[in-house]
Amino acid sequence: MKRGNPISPIEEEILSFINRYCQEVGYPPTVREIGKAVGLHSSCSVHYHLRKLEEKGLIRRKPAKPRAIELVSVSEEGASSENVVFLPLLQGVVQTKDGVHLTFTRTFFPFPKHLIGDGEYFVFLVQNGTFSRWHILEGDYLLIERGNRFEGEVLLFLVSQGRVFIERMSFWDEEGKVMGDVVGRVAGVWRRL
Repeated sequence: MKRGNPISPIEEEILSFINRYCQEVGYPPTVREIGKAVGLHSSCSVHYHLRKLEEKGLIRRKPAKPRAIELVSVSEEGASSENVVFLPLLQGVVQTKDGVHLTFTRTFFPFPKHLIGDGEYFVFLVQNGTFSRWHILEGDYLLIERGNRFEGEVLLFLVSQGRVFIERMSFWDEEGKVMGDVVGRVAGVWRRL
């Protein structure tokens, strides 16, 4: 992305949808499919945002071809879209007798593929100081790999009584159960300086 040209939340959604669609189907979506996916009812609005993304150097389009959209890059470093994955931001957790249900915002974070594995990931924004004993501060972003079984010494991302917390793998009790529902493991921490 060119400096001084930040992308809006709707542009992030459009980039994320195009990326996911291309990965799942093998070719780009149409303007109507983009509009439906991101909640834009007018094709003119979709064209406007696509034009803005093209001006920022994030996509390339070929005129008069409805599916001719190519992702160019999603970062100032110019990483190609093939090397980037978009991860959702966790909005909240709901704990029921059937387990933990996660809800996500409509915001997606671009991450270089080489920094994450093949698993399923999401991003969690730390909004208080409860993780300070792990040197994780308010405003930090945690990269969480979803799952409930991990090898080695890891920090587990847990939910207990509707609250999120993290604890070392050695927090298991004598019966091999952890005190809370395991949602995943902390795979990385990002801090804005």
